[in-house]
Amino acid sequence: MKIKVSFNVILCILFVGFIFQSPIAQHTTGIVRTIANNLDEMFAVAVFAYSVVKLRFNKTQANFIAFQAVFLLIGLLGTVIYNIQTTRAVFQDVVNCSKFAATIVGIITIYRSDDCEKIFSMLKKVTMVLTGLLFIMAVVDYIFRPSFFEHTFSYYTLQLFYYHPAIMAQVMVLFLAILGYGESDKLNIAARILCLVMLCATLRAKAIAFAIIYLFIWNYKFLTHHRVLRVMSVIVMIAGIVYMTRDSFNMYYGSLDSSARGTMTMGGFDVANRYFPLGAGFGTYGTSAAVNYYSPLYVELGFKKVYGLGYANTNYATDTFWPAIFGEFGYIGVLVFIGFVWNMIVPCYHMIKHNSSVVVLYTSILAYLLVCTTSGTGFFNPIAVPYAVIMGICLCKFSNEKQSKKVEEKSFFAGYKRET
Repeated sequence: MKIKVSFNVILCILFVGFIFQSPIAQHTTGIVRTIANNLDEMFAVAVFAYSVVKLRFNKTQANFIAFQAVFLLIGLLGTVIYNIQTTRAVFQDVVNCSKFAATIVGIITIYRSDDCEKIFSMLKKVTMVLTGLLFIMAVVDYIFRPSFFEHTFSYYTLQLFYYHPAIMAQVMVLFLAILGYGESDKLNIAARILCLVMLCATLRAKAIAFAIIYLFIWNYKFLTHHRVLRVMSVIVMIAGIVYMTRDSFNMYYGSLDSSARGTMTMGGFDVANRYFPLGAGFGTYGTSAAVNYYSPLYVELGFKKVYGLGYANTNYATDTFWPAIFGEFGYIGVLVFIGFVWNMIVPCYHMIKHNSSVVVLYTSILAYLLVCTTSGTGFFNPIAVPYAVIMGICLCKFSNEKQSKKVEEKSFFAGYKRET
């Protein structure tokens, strides 16, 4: 099935929508705000529904579906057994926890036999334009209206019209990944440098750590041919990541008894032990649904008295990912989710081995998603849907590359036999 140009255009429009989803939701009201708030979930449901109608799942899709099905089953069992949250909270959390896997499965169905080069080329052009636009706005912002959201290392953080610098960083990571696809000309390299500058200007420890990782991934072809440089670069990358995230880690988790994130972390283990081994179920701990329908567990654990978890605001109640997995899905759910992540890591090895054209693109996004799980919503974040879109197309592109290579090898051997 050849994807029509119109669908690629629609996907590019939705891509722009994902980029501006947060500010639109923040600065609008009524139906527009409702659509903006739920754009990622609606897209995930739509593409997954399309894949179900087609009923054509390959091995990659089957693996994602299997892991996600077991993961959801564990959550539903905990929900039914303990009956802690309301039905609306459970439904919201089920969709939120499923949207990443649902998007990948749906996108693979859509682009399985299509020329992925076309959509990547279109997305790359859109990204170049948006990069230039955002950089101009960033320069203007620094000159005329510096961001006053917060100070980090005594400097202004870059966030533009996003309500938090972390969202600006997420967008820059997506841009860097897309710009890493295909050949690199001078304009492409300039756009990457601008994105790296804006990424680091957010002054988020995770963002700067990812910038170090990205430079390593960007130059992996060169490094793989020089053993000494490869070893040295790995050492520098690890040292840089540890140094950049050290202060952030101490701030978030250094005082487990008093900090919001520390409290959430310890509480996650407490809930996992109390509701062993399945967890407390959907919408009960660490997710946006647990905040929106303030979880009874939070009241029981005394979180209302902790700043950022109920006292004054709940801004930090979704800043931990793995404690949410422990709390809602228990130790069994953690093992299943690790299997889910491993299912995404394995293709990286094969992409590097086959020198795939999408290795920088796929590996960059996965690396940042894993970095985000240290202090954030990770795979449950709204930005995870466009990340999943790109990763799904990457998996299709890589599959097509392997098939083309096999065809070329068969043709070569067939011709060789005829000659001999």
